[in-house]
Amino acid sequence: VVTSLFGLVLLRWDLGDMAAGTARVIRYNAIPGATTSTTSVNTAWATAQRPDGSPPPAGAPGFRSTDTASAELSSVGVEISKTPDRQVLPFVPGGGRAVWQININNPAQTDLTGLVVIDHFPAGVVYDPATTVSTCADSVEVADPIAPAGDQVVRWSFPLLRVGESCAISVEAAVPVGLTGQTTILNDAQVDTDQTAVTVANQAKLVAYRPVTLGDLVWHDLNGNGIQEAGEPGYENARVTVSGTDIEGNAFSQSVNTDASGNWTMLTPPGTFTVSIDQSTLPSSSSFTLRTIGADATVDSNSDENGILGTITVASGDSNISLDAGFFRSVGSISGVRWHDLNADGIRQSTEPAIAGETVTISGSDTAGNSGSLTTVTDGNGYYEFTDLPPVTFRITFDEPPSSHRSPSNVGTDDTVDSDADLVGGFIDGFLASGENRNNVDEGTYELGGVVGYAWNDTNGDGVRDTTEPMRDGVSVTLTGIDGTGASVTLVGTTDSSGYVAFKDLVPGTYTLTYAPSSSDQFTALNSGSDDKVDSDVDRASGAAPAVSVESGTGINGGDAGYFTPVALSGRAWDDANGDGIQDSSELARQGVTVTLVGTDGAGNPVSATTATAADGSYSFTGLAPGTYHVVFTTPNGERLTIAGQGTAITGSDADETTGETAAVTLVSGDTAQNLDAGFYAPATVGDRIWEDLNGNGNQDGGEPGVSGLTVTVTGTDGAGRTVSESATTDGTGTWSVAGLAPGTFTVTFAKPAGAEFTTLGAGTAATDSNAGVGDGKASVTLVSGQTDSSIDAGVYTPGSVSGTLWFDSDGDGVREG
Repeated sequence: VVTSLFGLVLLRWDLGDMAAGTARVIRYNAIPGATTSTTSVNTAWATAQRPDGSPPPAGAPGFRSTDTASAELSSVGVEISKTPDRQVLPFVPGGGRAVWQININNPAQTDLTGLVVIDHFPAGVVYDPATTVSTCADSVEVADPIAPAGDQVVRWSFPLLRVGESCAISVEAAVPVGLTGQTTILNDAQVDTDQTAVTVANQAKLVAYRPVTLGDLVWHDLNGNGIQEAGEPGYENARVTVSGTDIEGNAFSQSVNTDASGNWTMLTPPGTFTVSIDQSTLPSSSSFTLRTIGADATVDSNSDENGILGTITVASGDSNISLDAGFFRSVGSISGVRWHDLNADGIRQSTEPAIAGETVTISGSDTAGNSGSLTTVTDGNGYYEFTDLPPVTFRITFDEPPSSHRSPSNVGTDDTVDSDADLVGGFIDGFLASGENRNNVDEGTYELGGVVGYAWNDTNGDGVRDTTEPMRDGVSVTLTGIDGTGASVTLVGTTDSSGYVAFKDLVPGTYTLTYAPSSSDQFTALNSGSDDKVDSDVDRASGAAPAVSVESGTGINGGDAGYFTPVALSGRAWDDANGDGIQDSSELARQGVTVTLVGTDGAGNPVSATTATAADGSYSFTGLAPGTYHVVFTTPNGERLTIAGQGTAITGSDADETTGETAAVTLVSGDTAQNLDAGFYAPATVGDRIWEDLNGNGNQDGGEPGVSGLTVTVTGTDGAGRTVSESATTDGTGTWSVAGLAPGTFTVTFAKPAGAEFTTLGAGTAATDSNAGVGDGKASVTLVSGQTDSSIDAGVYTPGSVSGTLWFDSDGDGVREG
């Protein structure tokens, strides 16, 4: 600080060296004296030289060694400013209102007096005195507007404004009614004081406009195609921001949230603005959809990938209700299960196993046309999943083993358990909407199975395939059924030399094997024994085995069939006239004899049948299963069975004499047991009478009495050669009879009274003669079946005596004389 020789205060700064192009700034405060009433000039000088002290080159522009700068200072001053509450004012038909702030300030060192503030409201702007708020005016004068459309002048007066003080006047006025566009309103304010020589003024600028209407919709573009479509919902509470500058260059920024329908509306001033969506207010993992798709701007999306709907310039009263933004979410998923469809019905049952470790591929393109693919592998539960997917047109394909076949798709009404893969291509096509979680995109597969069977000759008819029994070649076998897809199946096969038939490459399903019947043979017993692998399974009437279920990749025995040639038994019943147990050519057949078949077939089933002998005495049992059988002959009343086991197998009788049963015979397939015969006879009777042959003539004459109490014995052999000995005792008439004799040849031995003799043999007729030998009293008789011989008699007499004298009748007088 240096005091000059004229008493002035000088300030001096030594700035040292300065590089070219640099600047230094010196700031300081100086306060005019309070008594100074004139304007002072403050001058600063700067001197410099080149680094070597030499002067600058002549004519060098911008180079000088000395420069000055001056500033005027005053100890009296006043400041005024007028600003509207906003520089751009929206209005509506019928007018709007604006508030102006007038500020008066005393920045100097002298108090101000006699202040007058004058405000010139432009034509059409109507001042409202009731709204004035002042911190300084003590009076106000409002002049009428200058007709017809002049300014309206408002004057405020106040006596004092001290140093450093300020005051404010707030006024409100109505914007003119009926403005149709954007209008600039200029409003001047001025202030006069006793101390200031000139009027200090300030002009306020107000732009009145019709509001701009912006808005439209933020919506969830479910299919991501960039077009608003029916069913796609608006999104609530998305924040929309409009920012930029209004027509006066003022910064503008305003935000609004979408309503419950996703709509938003905002009133703005004219200007140039950027409209944006705050992506953080959208659901997680959201992306903005395709922009400006299609020709209809009312249903497209205007947002770019960053949420910017665009920069627009709008004039007063404009309306743009097409500022849309669609978004989609990349949180979609596709999942499903790969499973082994054991029965090929296309429906996943709880018992069907998952297929783990198989590759699943998703390929496709999003709505922007971007293509790609992803792969995954099914887990231990057959499950796979693709996540974080945008809206996409997709194709799911499964990596299937060559032996697999696809189950029918979309079976039934429950989509959670069906198979969805196309039968031909093995793929699943679809469209995944924004945020959609598509579960149960499943595939079931199966492998082909088979049904086998055997046909054999069941020699013993027991229904069990024995190792020694031959297989049956050339049997026609028909497979019928419904596979798991619901298709009917009919196939025909033929057994080979091993009796084996196989139907291969069958879709899992339910099938029945039917074996063709034979014209000469029958099916054997069903389900014999405990081992299902070697029994016969077919119905004996139809040849059909029970239906079997074929599961994926399995072969199953559909049932075997045993055949046998029926066996038969036959024989004959005859009248064994001589009782020898042998059928002689002359012996007659017996008709109507009941014959009963008894036995068990090879499977152990009891068998019983009854027939009667024909006119020729024959009978037969045919169509029998192999087994063990015998027949039982029912003996006609009053008759007896002849002896069994005589003669040959062809001529003998086979029925037991007591029971009528033949011996059991075991018949195998095709056997015939013949000549199971039975001979019958009716018991014979022999008898007649023992009489006293009074006249000894060997003939039974009238009046000759019977002899009672005598024993008659019948002995001999019957036709079978068996010894017979029977006896009878004559009754009171001398009659005797021995009945129940088998045919045969017998000796009848008659007892005689003591002292009696047998009469002459064979005298007279057979009915009246005596048959007893004179010497031994025996008679021979042969009896046949049913014969009654009542002619075997014996006459007896008691010898008399005759005595006399033989003399020589010498005198011939016929008198023996002494």
